[in-house]
Amino acid sequence: MIAVANRTVAALFFVIASAFIYMTFVPPAPLQSSAFWLPGMLALMFGIATFIDGQRRPNTWWNIEIPTVFCIVLVVLAAVCWFDPEGTQQTARLYFQP
Repeated sequence: MIAVANRTVAALFFVIASAFIYMTFVPPAPLQSSAFWLPGMLALMFGIATFIDGQRRPNTWWNIEIPTVFCIVLVVLAAVCWFDPEGTQQTARLYFQP
């Protein structure tokens, strides 16, 4: 059961990573900022680490709790980026000015 939860969270990280990369180009107003590649790359790396850790140490709950919380945070961030593209672009310009 724990191994299934671990693989599920790892798969969710891969889905979130592809969603962030997709949002950079395609949503109602494309974000057009390389700053949004960072959450996607973090999700990809964390998904790989979660999958490997689940293979190395199966049947331990503690190695699935932190990835689950981080996955929820990334889902909330993705929802904010998707449903408020103008506010997200303004925030990106504010923090990531050239």
